[in-house]
Amino acid sequence: MMGFAVIQSQGQVFNERARLQCTRASGAFVDWDSRTMPGIRHLDGLSVRGFKALADVELHPLGAFNVFLGANDVGKTSVLEAVFLLTGISNLQLPISVQNHRKYLVQSFDDLSYFFHDLNVDAPIELVGQVDGGETRRLSITAPSAYAGVASAVQRIADKGDSIGSKNTGGQSATPRPTSSSSFGARVLHYEATITTPGRKKKAKFAGQLKVGSSDDVEITVPSPKHQQWIVPAVIFHPGADYTGRAIADVLVHKMEAELLEMLRHINRRIRRIAMRGDVAYLDVGLEQMVPLNMFGSGMVRAAQVLSHCLLGRSRVLLIDEIENGLHHEGMVPFLKGLLTVAVRRNVQVFATAHSLELLKGLQQVLGLDECDDVRSDSMCYVLARNKDDAVVAYGYDFPKFDHCLERGIEIR
Repeated sequence: MMGFAVIQSQGQVFNERARLQCTRASGAFVDWDSRTMPGIRHLDGLSVRGFKALADVELHPLGAFNVFLGANDVGKTSVLEAVFLLTGISNLQLPISVQNHRKYLVQSFDDLSYFFHDLNVDAPIELVGQVDGGETRRLSITAPSAYAGVASAVQRIADKGDSIGSKNTGGQSATPRPTSSSSFGARVLHYEATITTPGRKKKAKFAGQLKVGSSDDVEITVPSPKHQQWIVPAVIFHPGADYTGRAIADVLVHKMEAELLEMLRHINRRIRRIAMRGDVAYLDVGLEQMVPLNMFGSGMVRAAQVLSHCLLGRSRVLLIDEIENGLHHEGMVPFLKGLLTVAVRRNVQVFATAHSLELLKGLQQVLGLDECDDVRSDSMCYVLARNKDDAVVAYGYDFPKFDHCLERGIEIR
C-alpha cells in the first residue's frame, strides 16, 4: 500500500534515551510537544543557491499556501527539501533524513554530495529565508576536509539496529553509488547558520559538522543543545512508503474526530465513523465490519494523514510532494478546501508540488469560495522551468494571475 513517507523536523539529540529512531522508509520521526514550540511566523521569501537542481532560484513572495508546478527534474522536490533544511536549521541529522526519504542509504560523504549543484562540492549551498516580522534565517553548507575541527562537543550515533538510514534498504544489500566511492576524498558537511532579528544588535550564530563513516557510524559535532530552540516544527510528506496511523490516532485522542470525518466525507460520502486498532485506522462505510483505511487507495490515505497533521497543529510547516497523487479530480477540490481551511485556522504554512494543471484549477476554484477569502490573497503558484541555458528559473503567479497561467497551458510534464 502506497502512502506517504513522513519526516518530521526535530531538535538535536544529546542523550541515549532520546536517540533518533528510524521508521521503515521515512527517515527520522519525532513528535513535538506543542508547549515547547517557539512562536512561529511564516516564511515570506526564500533564496536557494547551489542546492541540487537549483543553482540560483529566488522565491519571493511566499504565501500561506504555495504550490510548485513543473516538469520532471526542475527541482520542485528540492524546493521542499530546502525549506525543510531551513526549518531545522541547527539539526545536522536532517541531511541524512532527506536522503532516506528518497530511499537512498547514506553510507559515506559521497551519498551526501548529491546535495551540491552539479556535484560541485567545492561550491557552498546557501539557503536564505525571510520570515514575517523581519527575521532572516541563513544556512551555509560546505564540504571541507574531514580533518577540519569545528567544535568541541561530539555526539556519536552508532546503534546498528536503529541508526539513521539503517532501515531504509528494503532488504537490499547495497545502494547505487557514485562511480568512485572515494571521488570526493575525506570530507564532511559543515553547517554555518545565522539568524538576524530586528531590534537585536548581535546575530545568533551556529556552527556544526556532520561526518559519515558508514550507515551505522554518524558523527555530529555541535557546540551545545541550546540551538534546538531555532528549529521550526515541520513535516514533509512523500509518496512511496507504508502509512502510519499515528497522527490519526492522536486526532481521535484529542476529540477532533468530527472535524476529520467532515472533511473526509466530502471525498467519500459513505464514511460514517473512523476508529483505530493499533496503528491501523479503520473506516465505517456501512458494511458488516469496518474497513482498513489503506483499502481505500493512496489518495484517501494521504488525505487522512495530511489533514490529521494539520488538525493537530504541532507542525507549523507542511511540505507535501505530489499533492494530487492518488486523488480523483473530483476529490481534489474538497481535499484542498479542507486543507486550506484548517491550515489557516491552525496557522500552518503549506508548500506542495504537483505535476498537473488540474491541481491549479482546483486551487483556483477553492480560493474563489467565500470561506477561503482569508487565504485568497496569501496563496502563490510557482512554475519551475529550465531556460535556454538549462538553468532552473521560477515564475510566480498570485491568485489574480492564475487565469493567465492556465490560459497559457504551461507545459509541466
